[in-house]
Amino acid sequence: MRIGLMAAVLGVAGCVAGGVGLGGAETDGTNAALVYYRAWATMDQELHLGLISDDDEFAVSDDGAERLAAEQESIARLLEATRAGDVDWGIAYEKGFGALMPHLNTMRSSSRVLQADALRLMEAGDSAGAAERLGALYRMSDDVVGGRVLISSLVGMAIGNLGTKTIGHFVDGGDWTAADARVLLEAIGEGDDADRYRIRDAIVGEYRLMSEFIVANAPAEEPGRWLMEQTMFAEEPPAAKRVLVMSREELLRELGGFAAYHGELLAAWDAQDADLMDACEERLVAGEFGALSELLAPSVTRAYASHVRAKAELDALIERLEEIAG
Repeated sequence: MRIGLMAAVLGVAGCVAGGVGLGGAETDGTNAALVYYRAWATMDQELHLGLISDDDEFAVSDDGAERLAAEQESIARLLEATRAGDVDWGIAYEKGFGALMPHLNTMRSSSRVLQADALRLMEAGDSAGAAERLGALYRMSDDVVGGRVLISSLVGMAIGNLGTKTIGHFVDGGDWTAADARVLLEAIGEGDDADRYRIRDAIVGEYRLMSEFIVANAPAEEPGRWLMEQTMFAEEPPAAKRVLVMSREELLRELGGFAAYHGELLAAWDAQDADLMDACEERLVAGEFGALSELLAPSVTRAYASHVRAKAELDALIERLEEIAG
């Protein structure tokens, strides 16, 4: 599935390898991003690897418990970060396709660490500690979701889903106390939000980000080639070949089709009509909205299906936790 700016363009893949940098974020001590970076600075960057048993997705690996126990100070800082308040990752959205989001991979890895530590604690009989860590996944997902690009919403949804799946497993086993259930419900918060992960906002934000960047920066000479270099897309597909030779006037004219596609996509989303969304995307692939749209516009049918499934599963979990909480 194409997801707007794409992970490669956003610099998601492999951004955090040998250490963590602030990525340009300016903090004043109240920004939760700083607290996250402090936690990551002391945490083994490969801790998330190999923590889960090969035989049981809800059990830690043979050496997982020992590795997690050795990282409790960093995990405590990570938990603190999820409660630190507003977060500003300092993303330079004005750079358009060149905007980097190095925190996404690390947040996803950190969510796996918290989930694994919760499993470790459940095995040790500490359901309260496990509830604290699994509840933190929902606050972490909120800190990822920004409403500007689709990849952020998808990563946030993946983190929230990890919490829902793991909590649900232990609901089935009757492992949560009433106090645990209340902690989890508080962390989940407004679970009936129609668009918890702000996917619709991200579709709009991504459209604006790309359109405004093209209008403001497309050069008079070879703007199509400039755009291909900005996006790093392959030049072989037919749509890419057409964009490659466009003049600036032609490129800007294509933004009309780009706007039309997004308008119809949002209408389908608001109607909660998956069939209408499918039809809209079929027209996109057929080239009805122009070569630029065919190249850049996101397909969101899978994201929509995931959104519907995630909401249904979370709603069901909330109901079960409320029964336990009493």
